[in-house]
Amino acid sequence: MTSFNSPSQHSPQMNEASNEEKTGDSEQVQIPFEASMARLIVYCISVPYKHGETNPNCCEMHYFSVNQISTLVEKCPLEMIYLTQRKFIRTYPKASRVDSSNYNPMLSWRHGIQMAAINVQKPDNGFYINDGLFIKSNGTGYVFKPSQMTTKGSTYHPQMTKPATGDFSQRMKIEIFCGQFVESEHFTDLPVAIEMEIIGAVEKDCQSFYTEPSNNLFNPVWERSTFTFDLSLPSMCLLLVKVVSVSRVNRLV
Repeated sequence: MTSFNSPSQHSPQMNEASNEEKTGDSEQVQIPFEASMARLIVYCISVPYKHGETNPNCCEMHYFSVNQISTLVEKCPLEMIYLTQRKFIRTYPKASRVDSSNYNPMLSWRHGIQMAAINVQKPDNGFYINDGLFIKSNGTGYVFKPSQMTTKGSTYHPQMTKPATGDFSQRMKIEIFCGQFVESEHFTDLPVAIEMEIIGAVEKDCQSFYTEPSNNLFNPVWERSTFTFDLSLPSMCLLLVKVVSVSRVNRLV
């Protein structure tokens, strides 16, 4: 959700080659680090979060479980947005997710949180949402926040009902015509339908629509299935497409 900036010239440097220094009978060994990675250490010192801090140290990073961050953003969403303009924050799935399932990372992103840890071994909705955001980064591992989340004086808020300062709302229309070879071991129940879901940073943008159900799994056809989405922050909206049966939901591939 953000880019890593280079540290100042006074940041500590680490040698790329191992050196040994003998002092009496003891030996001190310097472990080699890649220089560009070593410079990031100054920005990633994990410290506990103190509510209401007014002069945060940009070299410190806070970390929260998804339960903790849900409580914090419910009580003080704007405070979290302002905090992420000056610090790195990381969220992670709660330990009770023994099945390695994922939470919705958009909960973190919509409040400016830069790092949302994901269980990559579980291909569920949270996994696909994370994949959808970072697929446009061409493998770099990061994307830039929208300017509305970083600009001082911006009117951005997850519960806003009008476009934020500096952004333009958009209307998106999607029409579903037909499908092919929908039948599989995952869809033994009839009928089936297509679900179109928008996952966005602004709660008003989050919408779901369904096509009419179809009993034809080989070549289903949907007539008059046009969906209209009004998006107030389109740069932070993702489209999730699913095939829905009576008993289960699966992602359309």
